[in-house]
Amino acid sequence: MEAYARAGKIRYRIDSSNLVPKYLRNDIRLNLIPYLKTNFNPNIAASLVRLSAILRADSDFIDMEAQAALDRALIEKSSLRKGLVTLDRRVLASLHNALKARVLMKAIWLLTGESDIYSTHIISAIKLIGGRRPNASINLPGGYEVRRAYDRVVIGLAQPQADTGEGLRFNEPLKLPGTTVLGGGAGSFKASYSSVRPSSFDPGANTAFFDADSFEAGGPYIFRPISPGDRMVPFGMSGSKKVKEILMEKKLSPKKRRSVPMLCSADEVIWAVGVRQSRRHSVGQDTRKVVRIEFKKP
Repeated sequence: MEAYARAGKIRYRIDSSNLVPKYLRNDIRLNLIPYLKTNFNPNIAASLVRLSAILRADSDFIDMEAQAALDRALIEKSSLRKGLVTLDRRVLASLHNALKARVLMKAIWLLTGESDIYSTHIISAIKLIGGRRPNASINLPGGYEVRRAYDRVVIGLAQPQADTGEGLRFNEPLKLPGTTVLGGGAGSFKASYSSVRPSSFDPGANTAFFDADSFEAGGPYIFRPISPGDRMVPFGMSGSKKVKEILMEKKLSPKKRRSVPMLCSADEVIWAVGVRQSRRHSVGQDTRKVVRIEFKKP
């Protein structure tokens, strides 16, 4: 540049701070580059320029592929308005680690507008995506975190309160007919009788149907949270199964599992609300009267 200015008789000034090796960039230019040129490669400067051009092209390509991968992985785009970026873990897991890193950095920037993320954070996030723990999280700078919930990876502000593991607390007898309100703001249930059998049945819905005669003989019933060792005979099956396994198959986080109301008779779960209904007391061709229980979320 100085030779060009001299040849063109262009006046220029030299910043004296560029001649002080205490700054890293100056130390590289004043000491390291001349050392490499003298002892290893007299054309080191030209080589570095070529290498820079190659790396720039590689970086542009990886960045383009990362943007396409981010578009594929991004789900619940409306969650951005809520300050969350939700990604499909399966898409992320299929990517090369180089692409994973770029996608994560892009997702974090999309949310925060900041790039103050270190390689340790990205490495931890990559391990989170490919690890065996279906529910885990890592902290990011600025009060953000990366959370994994089964096959979703959510980037957002760290949750203000840690999960205590207790879940909601309630223990309410079913009112039939009537409305049962659960404590702790867990919702309510409206139970009634009907002479009309349902035309369709969804064992995972928020409304359950039972044969009234069989149901009445099996009571009394209470609503409570899940308890260790709970089992049920799921609708469509002949044998019993742990309720915890049923909830895990639905990919509910531990916190959500502890908040699912259970309709129980003695120690048997009759209905894991909104997830699975037991085959006990199920409606059949001989059913004359139906018990209908509808769950209303808080």
